[in-house]
Amino acid sequence: MAADNDARLQISLIGVFAFLLLGIGAANYLFYHAESTASRERAQAELVAIADLKAREIDNWRRERLGDAATVRDNIALAPLFVRWLNARPGGEDAAEARRWLQLYVSNFDYQDAALIDRRGRVIAATKAGLPFPDASREQREQALKSGNAVLSDLWALPDGSQGLDLLTPLPAPPGRESPGLLLLRVAPGKVLYPMLQHWPTPTVSAEILLVQQRGTRIVYLNELRHQAGAALSLSLDAGLTTLPAVYAARGDTRAMEGIDYRGLVVYAATQPVPGTDWGLVAKIDESEVLKPLHERIGLMIFVSTLLIIVAGGVTLVLWQAQRDLVRQQRQRDASARKQLQRVTDRLTESQKIGRIGSWERDLASNRLWWSEESYRLFDITPDLMPEPDYDFFLKRIHPDDRPGMWLLVQSAVASGEPYAIDYRVCLPNGDERIFQNTGQVVRDDQGTPIRTAGTVQDVTELRRQEHELRERGEQLRTIIENIPGGVSLMDGNLDFVAFNAEFGRLLDFPHELVGRTPLPMMELALFNARRGDYGPGDPQMLAEQVVARARTPVAHHFERARPDGTIIEVHGAPLPGGGFVTIYTDVTERRRNEESLVLAKKVFDNSPEAIMITDEKNRIVSVNEAFTQITGYAPDEVIGQDPRMLASGRHDTSFYRQMWDALQRNGHWAGEIIDRRKSGDVYPKWMSINAVMEFPAGRVTHYIAMFTDITERKRAEERIHFLAHHDALTELPNRLSLELRLEQALIDARRHDWNVGVLFIDLDRFKVINDTLGHNIGDKLLIEVARRFTVAVRESDMVARLGGDEFVIVLPDLENPDAAAHVALKIVSALLTPIRIDSHELHTSPSIGISIYPMDGRSVDAILKNADTAMYHAKALGRNNYQFFAEEMNRIANERLSLEGRLRQALARQELSLHYQPQMAADGSRVIGVEALLRWEAPNEGMIAPDRFIAIAEETGLIVPIGEWVLKEACRQLRTWLDAGVPPLRMAVNLSARQLGNAELLTTVSEALAESGIPPQLLELEITESAIMEKPEEAIKVLQALKQRGIKLAVDDFGTGYSSLAYLKLFPIDHLKIDRSFVRDIERDPDDAAIAISTIALAHSLGLKVVAEGVETRDQLMLLQRNGCDEVQGFLFSRPLPAPAALAFLKRGREDRRRQLH
Repeated sequence: MAADNDARLQISLIGVFAFLLLGIGAANYLFYHAESTASRERAQAELVAIADLKAREIDNWRRERLGDAATVRDNIALAPLFVRWLNARPGGEDAAEARRWLQLYVSNFDYQDAALIDRRGRVIAATKAGLPFPDASREQREQALKSGNAVLSDLWALPDGSQGLDLLTPLPAPPGRESPGLLLLRVAPGKVLYPMLQHWPTPTVSAEILLVQQRGTRIVYLNELRHQAGAALSLSLDAGLTTLPAVYAARGDTRAMEGIDYRGLVVYAATQPVPGTDWGLVAKIDESEVLKPLHERIGLMIFVSTLLIIVAGGVTLVLWQAQRDLVRQQRQRDASARKQLQRVTDRLTESQKIGRIGSWERDLASNRLWWSEESYRLFDITPDLMPEPDYDFFLKRIHPDDRPGMWLLVQSAVASGEPYAIDYRVCLPNGDERIFQNTGQVVRDDQGTPIRTAGTVQDVTELRRQEHELRERGEQLRTIIENIPGGVSLMDGNLDFVAFNAEFGRLLDFPHELVGRTPLPMMELALFNARRGDYGPGDPQMLAEQVVARARTPVAHHFERARPDGTIIEVHGAPLPGGGFVTIYTDVTERRRNEESLVLAKKVFDNSPEAIMITDEKNRIVSVNEAFTQITGYAPDEVIGQDPRMLASGRHDTSFYRQMWDALQRNGHWAGEIIDRRKSGDVYPKWMSINAVMEFPAGRVTHYIAMFTDITERKRAEERIHFLAHHDALTELPNRLSLELRLEQALIDARRHDWNVGVLFIDLDRFKVINDTLGHNIGDKLLIEVARRFTVAVRESDMVARLGGDEFVIVLPDLENPDAAAHVALKIVSALLTPIRIDSHELHTSPSIGISIYPMDGRSVDAILKNADTAMYHAKALGRNNYQFFAEEMNRIANERLSLEGRLRQALARQELSLHYQPQMAADGSRVIGVEALLRWEAPNEGMIAPDRFIAIAEETGLIVPIGEWVLKEACRQLRTWLDAGVPPLRMAVNLSARQLGNAELLTTVSEALAESGIPPQLLELEITESAIMEKPEEAIKVLQALKQRGIKLAVDDFGTGYSSLAYLKLFPIDHLKIDRSFVRDIERDPDDAAIAISTIALAHSLGLKVVAEGVETRDQLMLLQRNGCDEVQGFLFSRPLPAPAALAFLKRGREDRRRQLH
């Protein structure tokens, strides 16, 4: 029998091994098939996502390019510029400007090249010469011009082997006109498009993105390929290849597929059309790369499986030998164990009876149950009726509502091997319903397979009922505590919080993570409060320990605690028997605020600067404040109980008060201005608002509250503001606003009655000098006196107005004839002949008057004033202290001057300005001491413009500052050039204007000019006129001293024509005085001019200065100056101002040549 068992065992083992081999092979095959399918699907899903992403990226890129084109096409402001460029002369400035614009556009917007093309296809300007164009460029140009929209070309091969993509957009045109041409923007796909395609989201050795297009019967690859260099636009395949993914992409199909790529390799691919184009996109990866990880895993699995089978076979044989010996020993032990088990079973049965706990087992294979005697008793069944109950019988005894839960729990425990416990209801045969508790454990065999479950069952009906009652009581208590309108906490004898409601945490602002558990030590809460500053400054640990120490004393307490956020908490605490505290926390912040508000309202009422009067519903005064008494003069006891009518002034009729009461009854509010009477009888204006106080919800008025302020001062201020709005604040003459209104009315009356109206525009001569020299206070007093004299000099019907500064206007309505205006002008001139004495100063000023007459000189206010202003400037130009009638020629001169100013503003940028240089010679004519840089302006189509025409304009407009900076830097640069060419060191004289002298940046500009040119400071001389220095002499001295400290030479130009005093002259840190040409011109014939020149030379030498005479044109003039010790001369006798090349030639001439020139 034993031998037969061994043989059967051997056969069984062989069968098991054969089965294992077949199973492992089948499992490996199924695993490979499933994993390869999943890998392919994952790869194709990833490829679809990548293809969609790349197609959208290309579409976005294409839209951005079309957006660039639309921006240019729709910018109407550029239309004149493009028209000018398209009509530009080749090689001209406009063509160069167009090229610069194209280069700037290309550099800013990531294009390779750009070109402007006219409607006939001619390239007008381009970023580079000889731009190539594709064969289809003509059709694309015609399409863009016809449609008015941008056209994006196909990718095409450039002559250098690279690829190009052209964007053609119509140029903007004025409304109603056709586009003048096209803007071509060329993209380098290799720099902006292909890198976008070559980026793959994850590392890969074979994946790539292909951009393809069907051209005829061929599929053309547009971009560079990863596995075949130089294939862009050159590689094409037959469009009939059904296994080629590029075929479907070029057709516009969206699909994931397995196919053959251009190398003939099997690939997984996804195809996607590119929106807005006829391009197709292929995202592909080699099949070998996708399946490589799977092949490696399959090989490893087969190796491991085979090894395990061999090892398992060897182990099994060894075990089989040992098994035969063990079986015999086991049978003996089993017999002994059965006896022992019986004894244990008997004892367990007795224990279950005592504890009323039954035990059970379930065989998972047969689903049969084994119950102990106590289990039968609990289920009210005897063993003889059902000796072997099954699991279904047990489930039927469970209440239907609990049955699914029991079944699921047991199934889960069997699957997981975890022990379980569950309460469930049981329906007994006698109709009773009890609650049982089952505990169970899964038992497994040696292979870990669940074979049975075992556990206990206990009737817990009474225990669960008691627990339910306790929970209900707890919930009731918790509901009561949570709904108390305040925080509640319970602390035990160990100073641990064992219970508290949600309001406790909210009121005290504790975070949930702190109060989300019990018991909670008081020390933790105290430390939290101390750290956030609830207990004031100090060490948080010490403050918290002090709070806890006080709590150890079981004494009832009641106090208020103000939290840092302003919340006020009222705390009531009472000790409990056996230790601990119950504490109630109430938020009394609103209560305290209301109390404070009442106190504050009383203070506001008593101290309000506005009068407050409260009446009852019958309009009897019940309360007034102190401001009421101060404004009205009535004390509270004089008005309480009275009707407010006692305050009425009698200035308002009954309809006024009726409207007031109607508004109060309708809106509950009235506000307005009212005139009342004080106790003294004085009437006064006040602003009053009345509000009705309503009783809710009845809606009945209980009181009226009136608040008012005395607005007497405000009324006076308003009248003053109205006066100032129409009058000059200094002279109290009408201002520009009043002038224009009055003049407008005068013109209306003149049109109605066929009158003349005269307008005198007056400007005070030399007022700025007085103002700057003696101060604004003296200047203001002078203006007041001038205004008085003007007012006295005209009729009452005439109007004298001040526009501002030293400008006045006189309006003469109903004028008989222009001579009458001249008569008034003479009176104005005479009015200022008498000196004006201000403080200790005797001042002289004179008027320059411009006169315009309505209607001959204009028919509107603006025209009359403008023409009078023009005439005034003409009067100034003719020597001041006179009057001039407006003439149309003045407008012509003014317009010409305005035109000249406009062109002058562009002259510097257009390089129309240049410098000429006039030599400054030693008095004997033997050598050149220096040169003076003189500004010249050569305007297109006009030629050379005389300096006296534009220098004054530059001074007045401030253009002299940038022009002067250019002159200074250009002169220094030219001197550096001459020095480098071998010219001996000489002085460069540059003129400074008054504007430049007063410019805060002058010192910086001079320093920059010297630094940029590198010339020594002593070779630069700055010439300043007397008048420029004397505008603000003290400030001028500071600037000149600063220049002198830098080593720069200084000269006073046009000396003798100004009004500098010797007191100032000796303070100026100058090196030269220049005698003005007006004194040199007639020096040999006019004794006065000779005396002035000789005196100037003597004065300069006495001050240690050298003298330069300007305008020397004859040898007689030169000889007279030489005899009287003049140091240097300058004029046409030696040379006219010369351009730089001619000046260089003059400087290189020898001394003897110059001497011969003089003789």
